[in-house]
Amino acid sequence: MPIHSVEIEGFRSVRDGFWKLRDINLLIGENGSGKTNVLLSILYFYKHLTGSEILSEDIFDTWNPLRNEVRIRVTYDMGRIRAIANHNRRKGRLRYDNFYQKILAVSQKDRLTVEMRQQKDGKIRWNVDYNLRQIVHLLFPLYAVDARQVELTDWSELWNLVGDLLKLEKEQTIQVKAEARSWLASSEKRLDRRLQSLVEILEEQEIGLASFNPKQFGQAMAQLILDGKSFQTGGRRLGSFSNGTNAYHYTKLLLDILRLSASNKMKEPIVLLDEPELSLHHSLIDRLAEDIFDSSDRVQYLVSTHSSRLVKDVMVNGGENCVVAHVVLQGRYSLLKPMRLFSPEMVRERVQMTDSYANAYFARMVVSVEGESELELFQNAYLCELFPVLRQVDFMKGMSNRVVQNIISPNQRGHRTAAYALVDMDKVIEKRQGKNEFVLKSEYFGHREQEAYFFGDRRNRTLIARREIERMAAKCRFSYEYPFFSCKDGNFISWIKKIQLYLEQYQTFAFSTTLEGSLINRKNLALFRWYLHDSEVLGSKKALIEKLTTRFSPAGRCNYLRLVFSGKSDYLMGKRQIQEENPRLEEPIYQTLGLVGKTSGWIAEWLEYFFWLRARDFGWEGKTFSQFRD
Repeated sequence: MPIHSVEIEGFRSVRDGFWKLRDINLLIGENGSGKTNVLLSILYFYKHLTGSEILSEDIFDTWNPLRNEVRIRVTYDMGRIRAIANHNRRKGRLRYDNFYQKILAVSQKDRLTVEMRQQKDGKIRWNVDYNLRQIVHLLFPLYAVDARQVELTDWSELWNLVGDLLKLEKEQTIQVKAEARSWLASSEKRLDRRLQSLVEILEEQEIGLASFNPKQFGQAMAQLILDGKSFQTGGRRLGSFSNGTNAYHYTKLLLDILRLSASNKMKEPIVLLDEPELSLHHSLIDRLAEDIFDSSDRVQYLVSTHSSRLVKDVMVNGGENCVVAHVVLQGRYSLLKPMRLFSPEMVRERVQMTDSYANAYFARMVVSVEGESELELFQNAYLCELFPVLRQVDFMKGMSNRVVQNIISPNQRGHRTAAYALVDMDKVIEKRQGKNEFVLKSEYFGHREQEAYFFGDRRNRTLIARREIERMAAKCRFSYEYPFFSCKDGNFISWIKKIQLYLEQYQTFAFSTTLEGSLINRKNLALFRWYLHDSEVLGSKKALIEKLTTRFSPAGRCNYLRLVFSGKSDYLMGKRQIQEENPRLEEPIYQTLGLVGKTSGWIAEWLEYFFWLRARDFGWEGKTFSQFRD
């Protein structure tokens, strides 16, 4: 783990950020959250670590003109490097003893902190001298790969890594050259004479060549031995393959060379990958993740990604050597929040983790819903047109599934995505069998000890509100009417409203009854009965339903139609419970309850009908409902 931590102050949108790193580090978040700024700060730090790059004025906080300084502090873990230095000294390898002594002297307690400060219209100031920064740059080299800027059909930059891997000492270089000339002189005299003639021509014209540095010599030697310098895959030119295939092979070759270099040299490479998933099929993303895991024992990775697939791979397969940091834009500034990965005991979460659930970490807002009916409702094209905010929300199915909530919940995973839950009221309260009493379910009303420490308006909306809800549940006996336990009792309606307001304090919205109850209510009952005339989901039972509906009071009609469409009554009772508590319910009526299934498509059909009616009411001269649907 080369870099232990990074502290950033005043770099673009990063007002003050702290990132404690491991071997594999992912930055996630929606577009514009500031992930790239975090990586750019580290890249800027490295560009000026030993070089004389032109200073940039684009790095300062644009929202606060009074802030005139950028500070980047990188703390390195010198543990492995110190161990190698001590080992080599014990083995008597004294050639680099001075180098080893410098390493041991500067890395107290296995840590070394290098800090860069840059002020507007000023120079960069460092807390350590240039020689030490050179050592840091040598021991912990940084390699940045931006998939959008890599030349995917020209991998010549990789030769620099090969040259560094194979570079020789000065004496070894002289020996290789001498042996090559000796071989030419003894075996290929014609080539030797030609070479000598070329040397004479150059000397005569006073033309010389800049000598290879050790890295360049290693590169040339590798190209000579490997018999070429243009990379191919499968015996074919790189231009023959797709961008995705070339991007994967380029990145994998880069990682493999760096791992080989780290295994044989006193180096701990750091690889900065900005959206490496671009152009990659999900199978190649999986393979890239495997490559990263396999090489993370020698190479440290800092990755900015929008790939839910890559995040899923890290969440499922990652351990203590992985960190996923969620970056969000709070106000005008980027904040980093480390997420909690799955513990070894969370086997079911690892098994059920999918790309779709990983999308929750990238969303602007997540709403957990019960099932397919809610998805059908909130993904309706008419509603999305009427309420564009719905397009910015990711609806996740599995509100009642504890494993799913462990996967996507901000409280469980530690990400900063705004998250809400949408539940039916029967998940919150339940009528006692055979009694006119309701029970509050502990999932929503238990384990609220922290409310005792709230004060002011928050205390009124939580602790005080919950106690009143509990008193009403214990003492109130609401009035209802048969046959479906319809309820117009003002106290009951008030109690349900109090429950809804209380749950909203915990980012939970509860329907008064169920989703079906929200779509079939007393305000739109007349319109819904018109819809029954044109509905296709009722089939041959349409006339019977219309006939039976007329037998009940307005409240009874509303509850009956909810039950026909697989909902529940005001008292949150379904088909079987109503029959058990009202045995005089007529059999023909009972047989129609639950006639229309939740996933029959009636929700989309009803919404289309509703908007067709509204268009007609506003003077739309158009077609019949069937023609409108077509």
